[in-house]
Parts: sequence; C-alpha cells; structure tokens
Amino acid sequence: FAPGFFCFERDGLGLSVGADSLIFPFAMSMSKVRRVEYVMMATGVLRLDEARKMCLLGQLRLNGKRAGARQEVRPGDELTVGRTVYRVVPGGADRVGLHKISGDPERISAPIRVHCGFHKCMTMYTRRIYRRAARAKRFSPLIFGGAPTRFRHFYHRKDAWMDQCHRFGISSLSGNCLDLDRFDDIKVVRFIRDPRDLVISSYFYHRKAGERWCRYKDPTEVDFEVVNGKVPSGLSEGQTLQEYVNDAPQVDGLWAEIEFRKKHFESMLAWPTEDERVKLFRYEDLPGNEADVFGEIFTFFEQPSWIAKKAGKDAHAFRAGAKEAKKGHVRNPKSEQWRKLFTPELNARFLERYQPLLERYGYPVD
Repeated sequence: FAPGFFCFERDGLGLSVGADSLIFPFAMSMSKVRRVEYVMMATGVLRLDEARKMCLLGQLRLNGKRAGARQEVRPGDELTVGRTVYRVVPGGADRVGLHKISGDPERISAPIRVHCGFHKCMTMYTRRIYRRAARAKRFSPLIFGGAPTRFRHFYHRKDAWMDQCHRFGISSLSGNCLDLDRFDDIKVVRFIRDPRDLVISSYFYHRKAGERWCRYKDPTEVDFEVVNGKVPSGLSEGQTLQEYVNDAPQVDGLWAEIEFRKKHFESMLAWPTEDERVKLFRYEDLPGNEADVFGEIFTFFEQPSWIAKKAGKDAHAFRAGAKEAKKGHVRNPKSEQWRKLFTPELNARFLERYQPLLERYGYPVD
C-alpha cells in the first residue's frame, strides 16, 4: 500500500481503509479466506481479535462444536456467535458469506445511543470523534460506573448491531433504517448528504480504494452484504467493481454507483419524518459548525458536559479541510459536485427513481 494515499487506521481488523469497509493487510490464499477468523472479519460480524478471542474461550462454535480460529468453513455450515447463529452461504467465485438464521431480539431494554449515516458521509470523521470520547470515558469509572462506555462501528451489518449494540455506550451503523419501537430507550443521530453527491464521492473513492469487496471478481449480493450494496448490472464476467468504474465511461460508472446505492437510498426513505428519538443533520450544514454540532450531538446522547465539550473540540480539529484531507481520505468535501458531473440524461434517470428522496430532505431537483 502506498503511504499517504489512503487514510489507514489500525482497528483490530487488520487494517481499516475508509469509512465502511474492511481490508486485510496481506494477500491471502483461498484456504485462508475460508478460515473462521477471516470469514467473521470479512463479513463485518466480528473484529479479527474478537473472533480469535471467542474461539479461544469456546464462545464461537462451528456446527455445534468448539471452533478453531483457523478451521475452514463450507457453504451449509453453521457458525454460532454467543447465542446468534449464522449459516455459511456461497458468494462469488469461491468466497463465502454469513446469513443470520436466528431471530433478532424482540425488545432491547438497555439504553442505546447510535449514529446512523452512509458510506462517504463523514463516517471516518465521526468514528474518530466517537472513539476519542469513548477512550476518555473509559478512564472515568467513578463517573460512569458499570455502564458501557466503549464505541463500535458496525459497518452495514444491522444483524450484528442488533445483537451487540447494548454492549457499547455509543455505536454507529451505516446504510440501514432501524425499527425504533423495538427499543425501550434509544436515541439516534442521523447524518445524510445529497444522494447525488454520495454517488460522486463513492465513484471516485471506489476507483482507487483498497476495500476487499471492491476487488472481488464476479461479485454477488452475498459479497456486498458487508456494505449493504447491490451489484451493478453493467459488470461483465470476471470483472470487479473497481475495474468497472475505472474502465467504463464516466456516465456508466456513475450509474453503476447509483445502482450500488439502491438499498442505501431505500433506507433513507424508510426513516420516520418526525420523531423525538431521532436528530437529523445534513452534511451540507456542517462545515464551519462542527464544534457546535457535535456538542449538540453529545448533549442529545445525554453525555456529560465535559465530554460534549471535548467532542466539539475534536470535531473542529479533525474537520474536512484540516487533518483528514491532508491524509488523503477526503477528495473534495464541497457540496453539489453532481452539477458538474451529472449529465442532463443521467440526472433525468436519477430523478425518475429518486426524486421523492430529494424532495423529502429538501435537496434541489433542478
């Protein structure tokens, strides 16, 4: 990997590149990608260190027996993580994924504080602020007692989030809508962005990104489950998403990104319009207001005032155009980039599908 080209961050998963996806720090043989530890990590269900620890403690089982971290799995196998059961399912080529076959909890009584955003909507930025706040709280046991203080980003794995969210003081989840009535005490912060700018940002990012799923040949829906993405219709046999957006004309590459985002945009429409448990922020309103916004977020999450102040300072320090941009993760934080890159024909096709989404959130349609 070229130093300075991506924003790398060690996260117990190997190396994490970008907001919502995972890579592994070295090339792996096909036998290794079938290992229990790798499958749990690659699908976003567990971190690599968690998978290894649970195997050592006998808390991860393969077909009812204690699983070894380096045991290989096959389609049809069942992996049990605590009380949650997953079936191993085939992906593209010789890859595998995990589908949850045990039910979600009927009710969650623990206090839940969660950030819900989208891939390429400041996810790396927000993760950094939440993680720093969590670290500060961990050194204040007399204040927080036995309450969870850790932070975890669950990528797009809603099933894993449902099972584990009670273990964290604050968590984050991308590209999904939540059934709020399943929770006794939940507060949600939502970050949104003009869907067309999400498309532009992901188009340029996926052309160079190190995400494993971007480089899967013959990807399937199973392969893209970790990002809740749809496989674009234009991909040819043996082609990866990254190859397609690099080789195709720009308008076709942008349409592929629109198709890829289908589930994300559907989830954006599914959220309630007014709910006191949810606080909505638009990406376009954040520049210049980062400290105030994150102070408001942490107050809404019922965090102590000193944590809210710390979060505000961190939000200002790590804002787009400052350190993150210098590291290479932020290509261009400006809004309405779609006006330069969407052709009239592409914009018309987008409006045919998603005009109600733009109108819902007050984005211009012309």
